Amino acid sequence: MTNLQIRAAVASAIALSAGQAFALNSGSITGTEVKLYVGGATATDNAFTNLFKLTTANGGLCTDGTLDVYFYSGSAGGTTNQRLFFCTGNANSGVSGQKIAVFKESQGGSAEGVSPVADPTILRNFLPFSAATLGACEAASSVLSAASGNFAQYTLHSCNSSTITLNSSGVANAGISDIDPKTFVGLGPVIAAHANSLTSTSTVGVTFNPIVSVPLYEALQTAQGLSTGSETLANMPSVTLSQLRAIFGGRINNANQLYAYNNSTSSTAQLSSGTLYVCRRGNSSGTMSSFKILFLGEGCSKNADSIASFVLPSQVYTGEVQDPDTDEWSGTGPVNQVDVGQPWSTSATLYTGTGTGAIAGGYGGIRVFAGSGSGDVRSCMGYHSDNSHYAVGTASTESLPAEGVGTASNTHWRYVRIDGVEPTLKATMEGRYPYFTENTMNRQSNASKSNYLATGSNLLALFNGIAGQIGKTNVLLAVNNSWKDAAAIGTVGAGEGDTGILDIPATGNNLSALPVTAASVRVKPVNGQKRNVTGSANNCNFSLQAYP
Repeated sequence: MTNLQIRAAVASAIALSAGQAFALNSGSITGTEVKLYVGGATATDNAFTNLFKLTTANGGLCTDGTLDVYFYSGSAGGTTNQRLFFCTGNANSGVSGQKIAVFKESQGGSAEGVSPVADPTILRNFLPFSAATLGACEAASSVLSAASGNFAQYTLHSCNSSTITLNSSGVANAGISDIDPKTFVGLGPVIAAHANSLTSTSTVGVTFNPIVSVPLYEALQTAQGLSTGSETLANMPSVTLSQLRAIFGGRINNANQLYAYNNSTSSTAQLSSGTLYVCRRGNSSGTMSSFKILFLGEGCSKNADSIASFVLPSQVYTGEVQDPDTDEWSGTGPVNQVDVGQPWSTSATLYTGTGTGAIAGGYGGIRVFAGSGSGDVRSCMGYHSDNSHYAVGTASTESLPAEGVGTASNTHWRYVRIDGVEPTLKATMEGRYPYFTENTMNRQSNASKSNYLATGSNLLALFNGIAGQIGKTNVLLAVNNSWKDAAAIGTVGAGEGDTGILDIPATGNNLSALPVTAASVRVKPVNGQKRNVTGSANNCNFSLQAYP
């Protein structure tokens, strides 16, 4: 090792030591921490994480330099569905000077931010809070992240099932859902009694778009007289709302049933024949419920029989089936993709409805797949792109599609216009793109329940601190920075092609000037539309212009 390398190593060790001295870590647990357990939507997980990482001056919840973040994945290469934020709270948190531990469990989607909060007997998996278990995560992986920009210094620890065992008897005392709980009733495993027992606070606006496989994207470009393969915003193809309703409602299952209008020739072309695959989520997902509401009106009509239902997953068989009452696996039967979805797999042994004949490609061999998480939908879309298939998926716009087609990545898909309107923050702020929901933070309103946040308590103060800060401009700017030009990945613009999350319009945060510009997106991302006339959000409402 050279002298330069030695000095660098020593400096790194000193920095890590200094960081750990400020951070709390497992050795700081005293048993007096304010512990808030939060379940639900994955769409705002990045915003939620950034809220803790921000400096106090920029609206963060933690005293600068005191934060430890713990991520858990089900396996060494699995998805991180659980996380824990452990720090000393500042004035923004509502519990200044207190040690706070905020747990976020995201497996299953938005329904887990509603039902388990309404009914505390519904238990969830959370990271365990003890010196021994968190110490195991610290021993497995600890990385110091230096202060940068709006973010304070923090330490990141990663662990998985080989390191610790999750607490499977956790009670959620708060939740996040992509749509308000009352609108959720009937769309997922949420009943009216659940929604009626919660107090909900609107937080941020989340935009949604039907993503398509690269082969379908390019076929639409060709049929519409655009430059095939171009990634510019000007060459983003369009799908009509009526076509999307027919695809999602199960009426269109082959690409040759799609017709594309060519503006340059004023003519309509038919796409070539090919199975049209659908990559969706299970019904417990807020993304899934959002698509049902925004594109089909499902769950919002008094005459439900007259409303199209979102196409169900293909019925397939595996070697075992899970009993929905006992959660035990046994025998041979149909996989229940409808409720919570399934992890994506191209190697799982699946069978046709008769129980004979393995399906090649696992879930890639069925027309309609329901994933348990957003990553499963992206994997499904990537598989169909890699295999030159036409596919349509469901997604919120907090993802950056990878360029090109190839097995090196499983996130190959593209956003599309709907009726000629691009799914960007700018278009949403201008009131042109209406496919967004207003998500909520939910808490128990029944004082007799074990997870009730008592008036005047530190837990309620922390809940209000999070709900009040999560939509702050600095948080959203930091989150949206990940999806610059996501709608047009081949170009670099000033904000015209950005996707992501918007603040909900309210007194004090409206845009200072009109018209909206590309720069507005990266300076003050406030929605130009809302979902309520008065009171709390109602995502069954049509979008309404919010200002001036």
